Amino acid sequence: MEEYQFSQGKNLRCGYTTGSCATAAAKAAATMLLTGEPVATVRIDTPKGIVLNLEPLEIEVQDQYVSCAIRKDSGDDPDDTNGILVFAKVEKVAEPGVHIEGGVGVGRVTKPGLACAVGGPAINPTPRRMITTEVTSVMEEAGYAGGL
Repeated sequence: MEEYQFSQGKNLRCGYTTGSCATAAAKAAATMLLTGEPVATVRIDTPKGIVLNLEPLEIEVQDQYVSCAIRKDSGDDPDDTNGILVFAKVEKVAEPGVHIEGGVGVGRVTKPGLACAVGGPAINPTPRRMITTEVTSVMEEAGYAGGL
């Protein structure tokens, strides 16, 4: 990504969030599952209005699901998640809509106080909304009325 932010006397290259990676991975996996076509890059819009075009990696296509990853880029102010692969696995389910469960590496909420339900995955509202919006748009474009 070639967006910059001036901070502490420096021009720093912006990166993207774990939520953006999860959103892009989910959108790419949903697209491949519903169209049967490979995805070389996936486009998402961030809440700040920045457009990201990211490359899905480690793609696994099976009859019942598609899984892929996006490599996290924290920019010039990296954190411990910089460079990790953020995966999404998308499969068809009977109940219509988008259902987000969380997977390996996603914590479970054990106490009240977060903006997430106790017992559910620790995925904050903004990335949850991003994933739902992007996957829903794929479902609409593919004419798919089931659940993912």
